[in-house]
Amino acid sequence: MTSTRSGGGRTSAVTRWIKLVIGILGLSTLVADGGLTQDQLDCEEAVSYLQGCCPGFQASETVACESDQGCGSSTEPALSISDSQCIVSLSCSDLVSQGICARVVNLSSPTSDEGTTTGDHPSVCP
Repeated sequence: MTSTRSGGGRTSAVTRWIKLVIGILGLSTLVADGGLTQDQLDCEEAVSYLQGCCPGFQASETVACESDQGCGSSTEPALSISDSQCIVSLSCSDLVSQGICARVVNLSSPTSDEGTTTGDHPSVCP
């Protein structure tokens, strides 16, 4: 006696495809105008990585990854794209030994107010 599954594999593939499409639509909505930007996404990824690597690192109290623009002023994520990518490329032991964990604590976000930039800081990565 042989048993055949009629449509069982197809249903699973359709379900996976639908989930993929919904995920892509959700992500594109976040990244669309007014949503998350590349520097915010990279910053969030780096902060998550730092939380796993740096003893006592509290992201909510130390690094802001939000951007805000309006009324002549703007705020950028505290970590630039290059700093964020550098952080996730290093090992946890390198982050600690090179002092990057310490440099990121209480890092201010660069802001500009009608052409004047404040809170700008040097790169945290070597």
